[in-house]
Amino acid sequence: MSLLGYLYGITSERKLAEECRLNLAFMWFLGYDLDEVPPDHSILSKARARFGREVYEQF
Repeated sequence: MSLLGYLYGITSERKLAEECRLNLAFMWFLGYDLDEVPPDHSILSKARARFGREVYEQF
């Protein structure tokens, strides 16, 4: 999900999570079926807190 946010210039985690739920191309890229719901923004926030900002900046 973070890669999609970077590639499409989406800096808000909430906006990125919303796009991943609504955009079929994003869902396909992430490997989700139409009946599956991608994780919400809190998962992105928890991952950033767990791994640290420097890991995301290197990514």
